[in-house]
Amino acid sequence: MFRMNWLPETTIAAAWLIFLATYAVVALGKIPVYRIDRAGAALLGGSLMVATGVLSLEEAYRAVDFNTIVLLLGMMTRIAWAVLAKGRAFELTRTDDAGVVRPA
Repeated sequence: MFRMNWLPETTIAAAWLIFLATYAVVALGKIPVYRIDRAGAALLGGSLMVATGVLSLEEAYRAVDFNTIVLLLGMMTRIAWAVLAKGRAFELTRTDDAGVVRPA
């Protein structure tokens, strides 16, 4: 089994617990009692990893892929524009049972 010799046993256990809890929330989609969705679970899990000392703040910064963040931001703003500015942008096309796109 892979051992992390530089971390104490309690930190390793905390890392596994945080990872599994975060993974469970992401798999389920959300936890209605706590009002935490997938993005909130990922942010909370990452914050707990730094708070418990599993990751340093520098390691957490290096783990973020800013190219992906910029791509997602660009796509979200484009979709928001299509929905808000065009109103029914996604209703302009529809698919039939065979999967063929036809004008609405």
